[in-house]
Amino acid sequence: MLETDTKDEFIFKEVQEFFEEKQTPQTNIVACAINGAPSMTDLFTKFNQVNLQLQGDDTNLIKAKSMLSSFLSKLEMFHRNIGRREFAQFPSLTETLQEGRVSDEELEIYTNHLRDLHADIKTMFTDIF
Repeated sequence: MLETDTKDEFIFKEVQEFFEEKQTPQTNIVACAINGAPSMTDLFTKFNQVNLQLQGDDTNLIKAKSMLSSFLSKLEMFHRNIGRREFAQFPSLTETLQEGRVSDEELEIYTNHLRDLHADIKTMFTDIF
């Protein structure tokens, strides 16, 4: 583990302890954020890949539509796979799961997030689809 990872974990734990001590509704959100960081890392890696593909002089509307359609299909597949507890596309989440740090409720949050993300991207690019 990198030194920055240790610092990040320490900060997250401190924030979580603060909210638990104050007994606020944000306690669950912070806990989910701590455990959700690996899935977000995996997802942002995929976003970066699409972003890089969309950049460049040879990108045109047809290529952009193809890339975005492909990414939307992948989001649907990720949603189905996480719902079936298949995590091949999410190595960081897999590691977190093996450590026993993710609950079924959190997995449901991740699948809902992927579904919502799919809908948001489709809405943002309605003029392309």
